[in-house]
Amino acid sequence: MTEENNRLQAEQYELERLRQLYELDQEYMQYEKIGPESLPEIRRNGFRFSALIKVLPTA
Repeated sequence: MTEENNRLQAEQYELERLRQLYELDQEYMQYEKIGPESLPEIRRNGFRFSALIKVLPTA
């Protein structure tokens, strides 16, 4: 039960963060976006992590 609760809390946090990023994206639609190059997702203790390596221009 505790493991399931931890997983649900992590997913809730991720969902909230994605909603915040979407709102931010809507505020800055006029600017060109760049994308990060990241390592594959890493799972530890029921949480998901991605490590940022560098940011590359999309052009």
